[in-house]
Amino acid sequence: MTRILTLLAALLGVLSCAWLAYRMDRQPGPPEPLTEPPTAPFKDFVSGLGSVEADNGNVMIDSRKDGIVYKIHVKVGDHVRVGDPLFELESDSARALVVSRETELAVLEATIRIAEQKVNERRDIADRHKVLRAENVNSEVELVQARFQLSEAEAQLTRAKSELLLGKARLNEAKTALEQVVTRTPRDGEILEVNIREGEFTAPTLEGHCMIVGDTRRLQVRVDIDEDSASRISPAAQAVAQVRGVAGNPIPLRFKRIQPTLVPKRNFTGGAKDRVDTRVLQVVYTFDRPASPPIYVGQLLDVFVDCGQRGSDSAVEPSSPTKQ
Repeated sequence: MTRILTLLAALLGVLSCAWLAYRMDRQPGPPEPLTEPPTAPFKDFVSGLGSVEADNGNVMIDSRKDGIVYKIHVKVGDHVRVGDPLFELESDSARALVVSRETELAVLEATIRIAEQKVNERRDIADRHKVLRAENVNSEVELVQARFQLSEAEAQLTRAKSELLLGKARLNEAKTALEQVVTRTPRDGEILEVNIREGEFTAPTLEGHCMIVGDTRRLQVRVDIDEDSASRISPAAQAVAQVRGVAGNPIPLRFKRIQPTLVPKRNFTGGAKDRVDTRVLQVVYTFDRPASPPIYVGQLLDVFVDCGQRGSDSAVEPSSPTKQ
C-alpha cells in the first residue's frame, strides 16, 4: 500500500512539472485593445495627426511690458470682444509720470503767454523808437537796439512754442506707457487659458504666454502630413476626422488652406521610424463642433484624407481660405 501511494505521488509530481513547463512555454496572446482603433472610410488614403485649434488659430496674449500683475479682469471660459481689458499691471509710476508731464505742460503754456507779452512789449517799443527816429528825437543806435530786443523776444517765443510741442510729445508718450499697462484682447473669442495670477511678476517673453484667446464657435484642425506623403494631398480631396477612443462617427472636414512651407515634425510617437530631421506638411481644415462627443481645443484627432480621386489643384501652393 505504501509503495502504491509513493508511485502515485511521484506520478503526480511528474504531471505537475509537465503542466508547469507547458504553461511557461506558452506565449501570451496580444492584449485586447481598450478602444477600437480608428479606421479610414477610404480605400486609398493618407493619414495624419491633427491638433484642434480655435477658428483662425489660437491667439497667444502676452504683456507688452514687465511689471507686477495688479488685476485680472477675465477667467477661463469668459467670452470677450475686441478691446475688452484682460489684465493690467501696477501703474503707480506710469500715472505719476503722466501727472508730471501734465504739470510740465502747464508751465510751458504759461511760459508762452509770458513770451507773447514780451514780444508785444518789444514790438511797441520798437515802433515808438521808429517814430521818434523819424522826428530825429532819438539816435539810430537806440532804434537798432530796440529792434534787436524785439528779435530776441520773438526767438524766445519760438523756443517756448517748440518746448511746448516737446512737452506735448512727452505727455503722449507717458499716456501711451500708461495704456500699455492694460492688455486688451485683439479679437472676439473665448478665454482658453490664464497663466498669470494677481501679484505675480510678468514680462514679455518668447517662451510663454499670459493668456490664450480663440473663437470656439467653430473649430479647425491642423494636420501634420509626413513629407513622403505630401505630394498626395489635394485641396479637392475629401477628409474626415475621428476622435480618439470613439469608434465610428467620422467628422467631415472642409479644406481651408495648405501651409506653403514644410516644418520640422514636433509630435513624436516614440517609434523606430521617428526621425529628428522629419518634416511635415501642415494642412488646415475647418469643421462644425459636433454635439457628441465633446471636442476641445488642443485635442488630438486622427485625420484621413482620400487619395483615390486627385484634384487638379497643386498641394504645394498656398490657397485662400474657403468662404463659408
